[in-house]
Amino acid sequence: MKTTELAWKQYRRLENDFLGITDYAHLTKEHLEVYSYHLLNLIVVIGIEFDAVSNALLTTWLEKSAILDTPLATRLSAKKSKGDFFNMRDYRESFELRFLASEQYVTAIALDIKVSPFAPANLEKSLGWWKAFTSLKHDRIENFVKAATMDHALHGLAALLLVNRYLASATEDFPSYNESRLFLSNPLTYLCPLIDRFLRSQSWQHSEFFFQTRKCADWKS
Repeated sequence: MKTTELAWKQYRRLENDFLGITDYAHLTKEHLEVYSYHLLNLIVVIGIEFDAVSNALLTTWLEKSAILDTPLATRLSAKKSKGDFFNMRDYRESFELRFLASEQYVTAIALDIKVSPFAPANLEKSLGWWKAFTSLKHDRIENFVKAATMDHALHGLAALLLVNRYLASATEDFPSYNESRLFLSNPLTYLCPLIDRFLRSQSWQHSEFFFQTRKCADWKS
């Protein structure tokens, strides 16, 4: 089975698990801070899967010499050659360079709200859902109430959905991405993998292209 297909099936399974939880705690803005052991376990698995898919993505980019920022590519290559693991800072920096990930969002259908899992762009500021994952991984009992929430699970799934799209653009293999029951994607999210393939063929700087694109189109409407 192809990596993209396996990753997408796992995403769909985790999304279905989340939707199953909403049968008992209805997905509303008032319930975003609801916490449970089911959500705890789901957040941990989402974090592990995100790490795996992101690692596969960065590895693919390195193999194809597709990271245009030379210092970043050198640092990641050195990590890979030493057998060190990539971390969230590596992922965020790479995704921001290629896709302006901090500007991307999906819309939670039931809530009609925008979910931006990679905001803010400032790498010194942690992502709430990732911080929740790491805190639960290291001390579930101490961090249960504040970290095992529906909101963190929702943002984690949004991040996993986006990184699946990024992986598809890197491998040029696009499973069916129109099947999410939880999220709608904005036009930029749908177009990013296709635009990315074109930009790689032209050796253009990705972040500058997306910066100019946002000035010409209302992606955030």
